[in-house]
Amino acid sequence: MAKSFVDSFTYLQLIVDDYYLPIPRCVGEHFKYDNIDYGYLVESSSVYRESLNRMLQKKIKQVYVFLEILRVSLEYEKEAFSDVFEQLNKYKIPIPNVDDIEKRVRYDLDKIMSRFDFKVYDCVKPEDIKTVRASLREELREVYLK
Repeated sequence: MAKSFVDSFTYLQLIVDDYYLPIPRCVGEHFKYDNIDYGYLVESSSVYRESLNRMLQKKIKQVYVFLEILRVSLEYEKEAFSDVFEQLNKYKIPIPNVDDIEKRVRYDLDKIMSRFDFKVYDCVKPEDIKTVRASLREELREVYLK
């Protein structure tokens, strides 16, 4: 498994907190924090664990939705700017592979989840991701392919 920090769950779960990160409207509800409270970090172990579970579940879902934003955006960028991608390929400039990034995230989460009472699939169901992907394709089609 490649060890690029920018492809890791640790990094991506921080990126999704960036208030300046443009998020498509159709998935915006996944990135809202009405009451951000990291106070659990200094609470008793039982409060800490329960709050950490909730935060981790939210972060897992956000990262997977973010990966779909990257995946769909890249699909449309390749279509809208095919000449640019041809040049990138010609000069052997690597293009991010979202499937590889997702594999790295899964690898990281497998190590993390061994210590928790829930699994990734409790947070992110394949049918939810399909719905997110369909919504993103509809919204981003208008952005990229006007």
